Amino acid sequence: MAAQEVNALQVQDNAGNNTITLTGEGANITLGGSTHNGDIRLKNDNDRLTIHLDGGVGNLRLGGNDQDGDIIMLDNKGRTTVRIDGGGANITMGGQDHNGDLRLKDAAGNLTTHLDGGTANLLIGGGGHQGDVVVKNVEGKTTVHIDGGNGNIHLGGEGSNGDVRVKNAAGQMTIHLNGSNGNGYFGGEGTRGDLALKNAEGKTTVHIDGGNGNIHLGGEGSNGDVRVKNSAGVTVIEIDGNNGDIRIGGRSVLQLFALVDELQRTLNVEEA
Repeated sequence: MAAQEVNALQVQDNAGNNTITLTGEGANITLGGSTHNGDIRLKNDNDRLTIHLDGGVGNLRLGGNDQDGDIIMLDNKGRTTVRIDGGGANITMGGQDHNGDLRLKDAAGNLTTHLDGGTANLLIGGGGHQGDVVVKNVEGKTTVHIDGGNGNIHLGGEGSNGDVRVKNAAGQMTIHLNGSNGNGYFGGEGTRGDLALKNAEGKTTVHIDGGNGNIHLGGEGSNGDVRVKNSAGVTVIEIDGNNGDIRIGGRSVLQLFALVDELQRTLNVEEA
């Protein structure tokens, strides 16, 4: 007698409803339905539950009962490229000739955040969204805000001083912008501190030279002037780089020199 071919195996509840179906044609196992939640529970050799696939709430629980729950994903060569480590609370992606990336999209499917393990870059924003980075202190107050929408970096506030410290290759601080007292420090540690300001054409028109203690104003098609104002905002001293004149209280030093020269010539004539 030939063996009878069975395409499906069904298990029913007390009411005769199919709650478990094993289908040979599609190699499928279906659990639940007909008012029943389909669950898979796996236990260790101590009869303790370590894996629970819960069809009622759609959750997968791994670990517990003295076991770490991990999810390990392999490439087509059997190498681990993604590991979710429940014991260490870590997610590791990449390695084994693969770059690990994290891509987040908005509801419309636009990529808005990309953590690129291949280039070690973090790209935030785009797709109709501005990318911001917000860092908070222990009280939950924002003390650092990198604003991609406006291209600004905000440091400090909320009880914290915002500072910028820039170091050289040897780890020595050569630039310090101090938000507490509003000062900027450039140089030191074997480095000359210079401040160069350029015009719209990219030419240096102001150069504060910390190495030699000099200030250079003008040149490159620009006149260098110095204006000193009083508390009312009125210019009381002006050094004019265009004509080399100094005006104090609105009076020209060049004109004063001219008067002195004229007076000297007059005196010389009288003496003769």
